[in-house]
Formats: sequence, C-alpha cells, structure tokens
Amino acid sequence: MLSLVDFVGLCGLAIIITKGTLFARLRQLYPPLLTCPLCIGFWVGLTGAILRVPPEPTLFRALQTFVLHGAAVALGAFLAGRTLDWLDARS
Repeated sequence: MLSLVDFVGLCGLAIIITKGTLFARLRQLYPPLLTCPLCIGFWVGLTGAILRVPPEPTLFRALQTFVLHGAAVALGAFLAGRTLDWLDARS
C-alpha cells in the first residue's frame, strides 16, 4: 500500500518534472507527454509502486496494484498541476 508520504512525494515529483526548471531540457524531447501532469503522474506512480510495493502472489494482483498506484498519483498530480495553473492565473 502506498503511504500518504509516498503519494505526496510522487505527486510532487510529477509536478517538478512537468513544470520545474530542473527538467526543462528533458521536456523539449517530447512535450506532449512530458508537460502533462496526468501522463507523467501515471508513470511516476507506476514506477514508485514497482520500487516500493512488496512482491504480490500473482501477476494479475501485481499489475492491478501498480496500475492503481499509477492512477492515484496521476490524479493527484493532475489536480496539483491545475491548482498551480489556477494560482498562476490569479497572480
């Protein structure tokens, strides 16, 4: 199970990849994917789950766990990205 700290950290990493200056050159390689918090959030969540979650007894259960973690982080990163866009527009 993905803890709250892991979830927030992975969402933050997805936002840093899509909006931060640290990954600006990387975003130039393929902008449609690397500027989308939803897309990057899924892959960051999936990778985080693969590295963090203990092995599951069956392949189906493992894939289900990885995809659910990826989807949760993708949604969190998407909402965080939209919130940041909204705050930028207001200032």
